[in-house]
Amino acid sequence: MHWSILSLSVSKRATFEPRLELVPHETLRWLASIDPGKPAGRPFGVKEHASSMDRYKGYWKRYLCYYLQVWRLGQEEAAAQHGVRFSDAQWDRLEAVTQLLEDVANDIGVAADITAPPPG
Repeated sequence: MHWSILSLSVSKRATFEPRLELVPHETLRWLASIDPGKPAGRPFGVKEHASSMDRYKGYWKRYLCYYLQVWRLGQEEAAAQHGVRFSDAQWDRLEAVTQLLEDVANDIGVAADITAPPPG
């Protein structure tokens, strides 16, 4: 994949705001929670400070890069190399996310090759 798509996909604050309105309130509470057993009191949302948004963008980029690298290894090799075990349903979803990223890259005219290694 052309890795600049990750920068483009999470680079604009405006991209988050309209989409957050479509996410159910309870889901946003779970996304904001640090406790896997209960939702947070305040829902996840766009932060007002640019530095917070920049930090979140960095987290998303690392998250997407890591999972694309794991996906590229394949389900068995990912388990062997990283100790990451995905159920078949989780792996199917990971493949769907990978396809969505490739589709976005194609839509905006960025050449996408998911199998290519990330830069440096």
